[in-house]
Amino acid sequence: MRRRISPDVPGLSPELLARFVAQSKPLAPPSAVPESSHADQLTGLRMPFRDGGSDTAEQRAQVRHNAADELHPTADGTYRADKQTFTAHVDRDGTVHLKDKLGNLDIQDHLMLAFGIDPYAGAKLAFLDRTRDQRAALGAVRIHELLSHSAELMLQNINHLWAVTPD
Repeated sequence: MRRRISPDVPGLSPELLARFVAQSKPLAPPSAVPESSHADQLTGLRMPFRDGGSDTAEQRAQVRHNAADELHPTADGTYRADKQTFTAHVDRDGTVHLKDKLGNLDIQDHLMLAFGIDPYAGAKLAFLDRTRDQRAALGAVRIHELLSHSAELMLQNINHLWAVTPD
């Protein structure tokens, strides 16, 4: 099964690769997950209300409108939200990185920080709640992208393994 690509770099035989590709199933597209490059599609996702009551069409529209103002796409495929007290950077997989704007702190905020209390925890949690569905959709799209390239990654990893494994 093993063949050498060059005198010192082993590789996989073409027969093994052909069998692997023939027996691999194609990756199914994610169901109802919008493209990550279309921010307006991401904001169309329904956001649940946490008060236990039923939500009206007007409430859902207001939440979608608020969420549309939350995440702004950047050139590298990530998203950014600039709030009065913090900045949020959302990675392509939906992971959020929050950074406080220290210039906007008053004396009470400085005292809270000195005692280990985040003065903007409520605003940050509200932001995370409002953008949860959009970030989950981003994560699903990213996982689909990675899984669609899994055969290539597997081949690269196996070739590296063969290259570093002594005969």
